[in-house]
Amino acid sequence: MAMNDTPADNYKDMEKKLRNRWMSPKLPENVRWTKEAIEIMLRANGYCEYCGADIVGSPEVFWSCQYDHVLPKDHGGEEDYGLNKVLACAKCNSIKRKRLPPDVTKDEMKSMELPDRIAAVRPMVLELRRKQRLIEIYANFREVLELRRAQSNGGGR
Repeated sequence: MAMNDTPADNYKDMEKKLRNRWMSPKLPENVRWTKEAIEIMLRANGYCEYCGADIVGSPEVFWSCQYDHVLPKDHGGEEDYGLNKVLACAKCNSIKRKRLPPDVTKDEMKSMELPDRIAAVRPMVLELRRKQRLIEIYANFREVLELRRAQSNGGGR
């Protein structure tokens, strides 16, 4: 930060850098990066705080990234980005939804600091993603087997 720069100037500079690097037809010019969004992005170093995906590595992932409440608001989670919001790729956020880890109560989550909350939720999210991927593999494999079966029964003549 230069001697005369204010934090607001730094956020404006960061917003310009993000906008210039990842110009998107989906993002209207009037959309602004909030101070909160930039701070979350910087704190996470540009990676999904659940699976570690490189959020800034591609425009598609970047523009689909989301901010997740680690402790869902429906379970008493706060709006405070320093305590309860994380950077998440769309896959992790959509699979986590409003779930809590099975081995941690919402009262225990409320008493945790953000890094501990993330550490409590991460294994659940990764396991859900693994199961989702296995279901996708099974569905694809089953489709191939059905095609082969149809061909071997004369359907491929």
